[in-house]
Amino acid sequence: DIMLPLSIQRILKEYERYRGSKMPLESSINQLLERGLLMPSSDHNGGGSLQYTGSRLYKTLDRASLHRLPLHITIDAERELMYLLNNNRLDVPTGLRDWGKRIN
Repeated sequence: DIMLPLSIQRILKEYERYRGSKMPLESSINQLLERGLLMPSSDHNGGGSLQYTGSRLYKTLDRASLHRLPLHITIDAERELMYLLNNNRLDVPTGLRDWGKRIN
């Protein structure tokens, strides 16, 4: 099986299937992008390896293109994400914060 890369589009479709409205999650994803915890990636050298850069060039992309780009998670989810969730450092709805704590 070929594993598809993580993208905003895939995240939102999965969320919508179980939760309905994707607006709270989309807002949270934008915050994670702004803070550099998620970074869009692309194949810069044609060799198939996905890389990301610290630049914010993705901000100039249209929404549909941004949503299809593969994502890199730039944090240690076990350690750093739990710190952010436990200390209310991410402005996310309570239900989403609780879900994040449950899965980690």
